[in-house]
Amino acid sequence: MGIHVQTVSEQVYRLLRDRLVSGTLSPHDAIRQEAIAAELGVSKIPVREALIRLQNEGLVVLEANRGFFVSPLSLEEAEDAYGLRLTMEPQAAAIAAMRATPEDRLAVTAALDRLQQAAESDRSEVGRYNRLFHLSLVQPVRKPVTISFIERLHLISERNVCEHLVAAGSEDRAHQEHLVMYDAWMSGKGDEVAQLVYDHINATFEELKDHY
Repeated sequence: MGIHVQTVSEQVYRLLRDRLVSGTLSPHDAIRQEAIAAELGVSKIPVREALIRLQNEGLVVLEANRGFFVSPLSLEEAEDAYGLRLTMEPQAAAIAAMRATPEDRLAVTAALDRLQQAAESDRSEVGRYNRLFHLSLVQPVRKPVTISFIERLHLISERNVCEHLVAAGSEDRAHQEHLVMYDAWMSGKGDEVAQLVYDHINATFEELKDHY
């Protein structure tokens, strides 16, 4: 599997990030830079650059004289991530719904369609497209720091969901909640959006706690 040279560092980073959050790489797994470089047909430099970025995001840890390992999951980390999401994401989505342009609404519709297609045809992609749908709901706030921070929280959330909830069959509830959230968001009902997003995030976290 080759990678275009002009975007090699970013592509290695995104590929490894997707493997980490989807559970393809499990907690505590050793990450072999040489093997990854050989698989992708690149040098170890972009691999190490990607791993340093992932370390800064808390997805991998560097152990002295041993190398990089996949970060462990913990209920404490999940509580932190979901607590911050509950503080930030509902209000951001509400503001975004009221500010959204026709182009923003098209983007949200496309994101939901991709999530539904993944649920029907490629469940391994559901986590990623769920994240992208949620992020599409906040993009119209036009606040890059807020959006970036929410995305980072989603990566932590997604790791936990993929590890603990995918096999538990929580997607039916989430799917129905997404449809209701979508309808309210498309109608620009800010207060309703905020409550729906809050309830959705909280329900997922309560379900997650039961599986720790």
